[in-house]
Amino acid sequence: MSLAAWSEAEGVSLHQADALPDSAPLRRALADGVARGYDGPLPPRPTGATLLLVREESETAGVLVLTPGPGKSAATVLAVAVAPERRGRAVGLRAVLAAERRLGREGSQAVYASVPRRNGRGVYFWLRAGYRPLLEPPEGGAPCAEGAPEAAPEGCGWFYRRLDRPERGRR
Repeated sequence: MSLAAWSEAEGVSLHQADALPDSAPLRRALADGVARGYDGPLPPRPTGATLLLVREESETAGVLVLTPGPGKSAATVLAVAVAPERRGRAVGLRAVLAAERRLGREGSQAVYASVPRRNGRGVYFWLRAGYRPLLEPPEGGAPCAEGAPEAAPEGCGWFYRRLDRPERGRR
């Protein structure tokens, strides 16, 4: 993990990492991102994806995985996972805000997110974060659980948010 933060906002910082820390709570959080109680293998991180450790109060509280696209001026959040003992304090939302700020400064105009359809908590998270559901995957969007289709056999729901518009009241 680098010492300098990739981005910071609202009391959390994001730090780029090469590998997921050896942490059972974070692995559980990532598995819960597939579906509550999911116990299968975690989908592999796609080539070119950026792994960011979410730090709060000098401790790793979660992870966020980003990939460029679809398109030249967009990014996709492939995963946001917060350790179970850190949930309920908007750590995931604050991490997404920090990522959006950096992406916006770098020229991204939209952020997409996908979540397995059987992950009701994830669907609710993106709606609560102010993202809009898409009826179809974005053109060029990565397949759900690429490389591990058994993790999300029902497919994914897609969400997006434009970064070039002023933010409206978040809840």
